[in-house]
Amino acid sequence: MRNLFVFLCVLTSCALATAQEEKEVFGKITDEYGPLENVVVSIEGSQKRAFSDEGGNYRIYAQEGDILLYELMGKLPMEIKVEDVTRVLNVTLRDKVEKLRGVTVTEKRRMKSQEQMSLEYASNPNIVKNSFGFLGQGTCRLLFKDIGRKGYWPPIHKFGNLIEWKICRN
Repeated sequence: MRNLFVFLCVLTSCALATAQEEKEVFGKITDEYGPLENVVVSIEGSQKRAFSDEGGNYRIYAQEGDILLYELMGKLPMEIKVEDVTRVLNVTLRDKVEKLRGVTVTEKRRMKSQEQMSLEYASNPNIVKNSFGFLGQGTCRLLFKDIGRKGYWPPIHKFGNLIEWKICRN
């Protein structure tokens, strides 16, 4: 009986000596512009993963010898091995730059000049005349719709522009 007890004690101590403890690894993930949000921090060969918050902070539990993988689209992935003294890992990810073989331009759009729009004004309902000149789809950031020359109300943001529009229209 005593031999069985000694055997169980030795077996238990060996099992405890070989078992590795998980420890918390945390830090901040940044690039050259500041903290990075939604970086995937995972343990290679495992389903464990964590994500960085809006401040770039993350926390994950890992064992000694695990390899932490930091990944974010547009950045080069980084691998770091967890050592016995690893607790805080602040990481800086670099941009992933790829060379292009060639660029194909499919359409060249050029803004029309005021002279060109004045010539098209009579026939093109998408061109509007105001006190600043002519506005068309390519020159105005705001979308507008012509409901006929008399019933048109432009996108007006200030009362002064409304008065100016009404005076110039008449």
